[in-house]
Amino acid sequence: MSEEMKETIEIIELKGTAEAEETVETIDFKETTETEEAIDIHKTIESNNTKEKKNNVETKAKKEKNKMTQTRLGKKLTRIMIISMVIVSAMFLVGGGIIFFGETGKFYKSKVFDVSNTIAESVDTRFIKKLIDLVETDEYREVYEQASYENQAPIISYLKKKGIYEEYTNLVNQLGSFRESMNVEYLYIQNIHGDTATYIIEPTGGYYSLGNISEVPLEYNGVVTNEHIEPKVSYDKEFGWLSSGGEPLYDEAGNAIAVICVDINMSEIVKRLVNYLVIMLIVLFMSVIFVYYIYANLLNFYVVNPIKRLTNYLVRFGNSENGYDKDSIDEVEITSGDEIEEMYHKFRYMQEQIIDYMDNLENMTAERERIGAEMEIATSIQKGMLEDMSSDLVSRPEYDLYASMSPAREVGGDFYDFFMLDSDHIAILVADVSDKGVGAAFFMAIAKTLIKSYAKSTSSPAEVLSKVDKQISEKNGVGMFVTVWLAIIDLNTGHVTYCNAGHDYPLIKQDSKGYELVKSPHGPPVSFIPGMDFPENEFTMKKGDSIFLYTDGLNEAKRGDGERFGIDRMIEVLNEHQDDDNANIIWYMREAVDKFVGDEPQFDDMTMFGFTFKGRE
Repeated sequence: MSEEMKETIEIIELKGTAEAEETVETIDFKETTETEEAIDIHKTIESNNTKEKKNNVETKAKKEKNKMTQTRLGKKLTRIMIISMVIVSAMFLVGGGIIFFGETGKFYKSKVFDVSNTIAESVDTRFIKKLIDLVETDEYREVYEQASYENQAPIISYLKKKGIYEEYTNLVNQLGSFRESMNVEYLYIQNIHGDTATYIIEPTGGYYSLGNISEVPLEYNGVVTNEHIEPKVSYDKEFGWLSSGGEPLYDEAGNAIAVICVDINMSEIVKRLVNYLVIMLIVLFMSVIFVYYIYANLLNFYVVNPIKRLTNYLVRFGNSENGYDKDSIDEVEITSGDEIEEMYHKFRYMQEQIIDYMDNLENMTAERERIGAEMEIATSIQKGMLEDMSSDLVSRPEYDLYASMSPAREVGGDFYDFFMLDSDHIAILVADVSDKGVGAAFFMAIAKTLIKSYAKSTSSPAEVLSKVDKQISEKNGVGMFVTVWLAIIDLNTGHVTYCNAGHDYPLIKQDSKGYELVKSPHGPPVSFIPGMDFPENEFTMKKGDSIFLYTDGLNEAKRGDGERFGIDRMIEVLNEHQDDDNANIIWYMREAVDKFVGDEPQFDDMTMFGFTFKGRE
């Protein structure tokens, strides 16, 4: 065991003794303050009671909120059902009304056609032709102008004068009989020419209808001559709902001389249809209320209540009312045999998985905390093994010296060291272990201890590294190795003897010419090829000359696009600040690297070591 480790153990033992004494004093103090603690406990109990009351109020509010939330599903589903029922019922109702009205319209259209054909076959068309010719004479038009609906005497006298009064009266009575027997609202004969029609016979209008000229009715729109008028259902404010149509009357030559028109009143049928729709609406409303009652109860029993139980079950688990272990999982009675029951079993399985995950997470967290604590100790130990920049060796007048090491993980494999061999010689070194993390840190501790131990027994860096190589290689089962740049400097003359065991070439400033990369023969890394020789080199430093040592974590630092920081940028930073002390130079170098890599994480340990020779007077 080295002297440093013995000193560390003694410090820990002393610290432990002091903490034990402090603990005893604390216990004595607690025994003398029991009354004060009792008062504090009473206050704590009161505070806990207040918090418990507050929590009870909050829990009750949450339960009320849950209860309100749980009833929303039933209301939504019931609302959807009612809307669906109303829509479907309305569709059937309206559709039934349309079908009923359409079929009724077809019936009345057929009836109009049959009536008009029947009358057309029974009318004397020769007499109709005679009447048409009569009403077109100027003589009759003068007589018609003298008559009115209330005063039909001029027309009657004229018909008697012409000897056709009785025949015309018989035809009017015949059509009137047809009208009454066939339940026809209006029955009349017209002579259509263009957009006007001349009435020949209209039983309800009496003799005044003979020769009455009017526009063609709207329901006959498009008819401009005596032709077949397709039966049609229409509505008029004055006459109501009518089914209207007509058939032409032909003379002996087969020419259409007039049209016999039939209007059948459908207002009663439409009124019945409206009454039917009103009754159906009332029935629909009552049916909806009845179905709503049945459906709501069934919905609550088969859907809402199981979901409520499932929701409460999940809320209890979420609030950890029974703790978080498999024995605390509730058994809920959900035997609906549908997706809700399947969902319940899925939730139970999920709960078990969550509990397993929480147990694993708790164990992992504890393990991570333990490892984290151990890593903090390892980090502290590693920092303690590196020479402190506040030690007396840093502030000597013969040189200016500064070093830093930034591990990529909590602990790293890089290290530096500097120590006096005697009053006239100082050893400086930078090394890089082939791995990172805890393993590299242990390997680094061994290598550092051996180098320092052997360096104090010889003045040859090559011999030091050869002995270390032999010692480490004997029990290096993991195949790790370390690159080392080791130098011994005479503080009187500035003579430097150094050995490079596979490490990066140093940057050296001589004669105020600026820093340059100095390449020289070097050997393999320590413990890489056991038994190999390590070549030794030397040069002399003058006052103001400097050495900058580093590990590959500096020059190989890369940014997001993969470009490396490189030796050229390092030389540029060093020469820009070559007149500063080594502490500032290393600070500027780190700033330049951080700016270069940006947000890219550090992937390798980074060590820098600056030494400037000042000499002795």
